[in-house]
Amino acid sequence: MNKIFIRGVFYALALNLTGMTFGQDARSAEPLKQVSSESAVKIAEQFIRENGYTNAPDSTIKSKLDHESIEWANSRAELLEARSNSLQASAIGIQATGDGWGVAFDYVDHPGNCRVVTMRKDGTQLRMQHQDGIRAFWVGSGEGKMP
Repeated sequence: MNKIFIRGVFYALALNLTGMTFGQDARSAEPLKQVSSESAVKIAEQFIRENGYTNAPDSTIKSKLDHESIEWANSRAELLEARSNSLQASAIGIQATGDGWGVAFDYVDHPGNCRVVTMRKDGTQLRMQHQDGIRAFWVGSGEGKMP
């Protein structure tokens, strides 16, 4: 094998084992800070508003929408048509997960089910989960109740 290639792989592996990546200095390799449950709810509420799931004015919706893992629309207009006013703007429940938070939102027209936005502990990497949540789980006894 090419010695330069082998050195490159070895160097990349060494950086990976130390928790660093290319272009990252040692100061940025600190552990992520966890956002509070209250902050996670606010972040998720902003996410659904900015991605067109609520009845919020068009001026609050981002020009480049975040995509779900499965979507049938091809354009921004089609995405907004499918999403518009599908979710209530306020979260109904929150759960800590192994690596972050799950925040649930009621559908406008589908009682019993909800949608869930997940994020990392630091409030990043938000994603609308494709599979519906069960509302009773999120607002039931204990864990899913709002802070």
